[in-house]
Parts: sequence; C-alpha cells; structure tokens
Amino acid sequence: NGGGILMNWGCYDLDYLLGVTGWTLKPQTAFAQTWPLPDHYASRAAPDSDAETHLTALIRCEGGSAIAYERGEFVASRAEGAWQIVGSRGTLHLRMTTEQEKIIAFDRADTERGIVSEVIWQGEEDASRVHAGPVQDFCAAIREDRQPQTGLEQALVVQQISDAIYRSAQLGQAVEVV
Repeated sequence: NGGGILMNWGCYDLDYLLGVTGWTLKPQTAFAQTWPLPDHYASRAAPDSDAETHLTALIRCEGGSAIAYERGEFVASRAEGAWQIVGSRGTLHLRMTTEQEKIIAFDRADTERGIVSEVIWQGEEDASRVHAGPVQDFCAAIREDRQPQTGLEQALVVQQISDAIYRSAQLGQAVEVV
C-alpha cells in the first residue's frame, strides 16, 4: 500500500506540530508500534491490505523534548481530535478536527494563581480551511515565486521521522531518526 494512516495523515500532523514550534525540535530517536486493519473492518479496505490503521510513537528530540503521537482510523473508539503541546511554562490546547465553534486555549503556569487559562483564538472553521491550507500555500508559492511554508528541508525531516516510526514498529525497538 505504501503506507496507511501515518502516510495519509501523519505528514500533515508532524508538519503542523514542527511548524508551530518553529522547527526548533530536532528528532533523534523514535519508538513506535503500528497495528493493521482489524478483521471486522476488512470490508472497508482493499483485499490483502497491509496498511496500518493505528499507530503510536514516542519521538525523543535534542534537549529533552519529546513528541507523543497517536493516530488511528478503524479503531474501536469514538472519534477524538485533541492536541496538547505541553511545555514547562504552559500547555496549548487545540483540536485538529473541524467544528462550528473552535477554541484554542493556553494554560499558563502562574506561581501565585496556579494554572491560568486564556483563549488565544475562537471562531468558526470548516473542512475547506483545514484541508486546503497546504495545497493553497503550495500553489501560491508557485504563483508568487516564493518558498512554501514547508520547504524541502522541513519535508525531509517529516519523512525521516515517518521512516523511523515504520522502522521502529518493524524492529520492535527504538531507532535513530536519520
């Protein structure tokens, strides 16, 4: 198949996360597990499909940062689309799925008051905005003779992480991101 949920969605997820962090995270190792399509969903995929439909990965980065990533489809769970970017001074909460009313919130650590929550952005968002963004940016980059938001160097990092996730899942051990 050339890949499953990681190839279908992981590239966007990783690109988004690394972009939000200003591409400062430098992945070093990945430890991952993937699962194939469960038998009771077999009618939903091509015969003899070997694509994964569920994965989890821990990606350790330079300086002690880590990415805990899980993505699944055709799993026995209700849909969930929560993201948390957790740092030493606060946590950013956002949902990647489209909703009529979307909220991006930041929980900031305050030594006197504990956790202080603030809404950073609130508004309406539909699927066209979420899914068309990378394509529109790429087309605009061609028209405007500029680099896209994610250039080849960044795309290579996303591919290296993806390759390491697959390699780790196959070997059953942590591997270097190269």
